[in-house]
Amino acid sequence: MVFNVASPFDNLSPADLQRQVMDFASSENPKTWDKTILDQYVNCIIPRSIFFRNTAANAHVLDLGAGDGGLATLKSWPLVTRRDIKMYAVSLEKGAQFSLYEDFELGNFEEALPNFNAMLFDAIMCSHFIEHISDPIRALQFISTRLKPGGSVYLEWPHPMSKNMPSLTKLHDIGVNVMTTNFYDDLTHKEAWTMDHIASGLESKGLRISACGRVWFDFIADELMAHGKAANNAIDLTYAVWYKFAWAQFVVASKPL
Repeated sequence: MVFNVASPFDNLSPADLQRQVMDFASSENPKTWDKTILDQYVNCIIPRSIFFRNTAANAHVLDLGAGDGGLATLKSWPLVTRRDIKMYAVSLEKGAQFSLYEDFELGNFEEALPNFNAMLFDAIMCSHFIEHISDPIRALQFISTRLKPGGSVYLEWPHPMSKNMPSLTKLHDIGVNVMTTNFYDDLTHKEAWTMDHIASGLESKGLRISACGRVWFDFIADELMAHGKAANNAIDLTYAVWYKFAWAQFVVASKPL
């Protein structure tokens, strides 16, 4: 089976895609939602939040590539809380919110694998990590080994079309303060792996695909762009572009019992 997750923008030429992105970034849409409600809504419906909130009761969850530890805020916000989840972080450096985790390990994943006393996990979150490593199949092997039978993994990373997006400097030139739009804006990026490469890799390691798709939210993108411009919020502006053009893709897989 060949795995592919498409969006309407994938077949555009780089020039046409960049034109549409710049038109969107320069548009002046009104704010129609309260920002607090918008943030709650976004963080209830995005795929990684849905996955996290539906892990088993008292789950042990590994956050692989945890960054600043922001994922842990989903234990207590918004609306539905999951304070029962026990989280463990892996990152190059200690994140600002690692106090919300049960434990963490620091280091370069490509040089040494995390240990956590050989703990097995109910779920593994791997959001925007595999684009930073040169051998994702090694990571998939680690994931398969460290999941409990019946456990599941969520992976999210840039789609190859992100290589055709306009650079962040072009958006900065029109006053839109994004962080990353073109894949190569981030010098630590290695590759925007195809869905087929990752999904097939998961299956080769004994895992079974249960869902895959694109992180694409048209309405939310318009609202985030309007609010982001009003507050010059780089995070909102970046996600506005990502959500509008389905910049990221995701896959969920589980380990058979």
